Amino acid sequence: MKTTKILTVFLATMFLTVAIFTSSCKKDKGDPPTLPPSSSFVMDFNDFKQNKSLLAVQDSTTDTTLRYNFNKAVIQVGIWNTMLTIGLAVPVAAFMESFKHQPELNDDDWWVWSYSVTVGFKTYTASLQGKVDGQKVYWEMYLSQSGGFSDFKWFTGSSDLNGTNGQWILYESPTVPTTLLQIDWNKNSAGTADIKYMNVAPSTSTHGNENGGYIMYGINNNTPFNTFYRIFYKSWNNQIDINWNRTTKEGQIKNSLANTHFLFFNDTDFHCWNSTGYNTTCQ
Repeated sequence: MKTTKILTVFLATMFLTVAIFTSSCKKDKGDPPTLPPSSSFVMDFNDFKQNKSLLAVQDSTTDTTLRYNFNKAVIQVGIWNTMLTIGLAVPVAAFMESFKHQPELNDDDWWVWSYSVTVGFKTYTASLQGKVDGQKVYWEMYLSQSGGFSDFKWFTGSSDLNGTNGQWILYESPTVPTTLLQIDWNKNSAGTADIKYMNVAPSTSTHGNENGGYIMYGINNNTPFNTFYRIFYKSWNNQIDINWNRTTKEGQIKNSLANTHFLFFNDTDFHCWNSTGYNTTCQ
């Protein structure tokens, strides 16, 4: 009996020691990495979501004629916004949900954010994983659909420890598991920032003809326009420049090559609008 008690105490002590040692090892790994900001993943389209009833660039009414320049910008930005909000709704929602949860450290030294997110009428289980390696953090997002696909790696990425720059690679879907977008982002203490979505779909895919095309959004300290989009159409080799002021909402747009396609102006001049979106003479 005495021997049994001694053995029991010994085993309890051993298990306690292992638990303390394991906990200590995990604590030695430090705090979890800071998630990249939401602006590293989701581009700001807010200034060009308005006046949705005026999206037709055909001059069917006096108002669309007077807002023609602004409407061109709305349509240009709207093409990419649609792809993000519809085509990539699931990975975007999964990433945004991660900020509401705390991670745990697994045995492979990856920090894991585990949670569920609902998009439309479907529920997804998300596992966002981050691992610190030197001055970089590497990221992987695995998603499973209830009653559907399992552990699809929807995007990967890397960022610096300070959260000032990084990159994401997004895959199209569980049924088309090829690369679709590369996102490069920068954010600094001076208040300037930029994010660029570039098409990296393989040439054989549905989106492959625009491989190399991109949209870039940036905030700077320029005057009078302190915000911009650069949109490049690979198939037309035509770049759109949109500049505007975040406060006054005045802006301008031009394309690099004259083109009669409805997306473009048939010249390479800037075309401007005022604070209410109506055409105005460029200064």
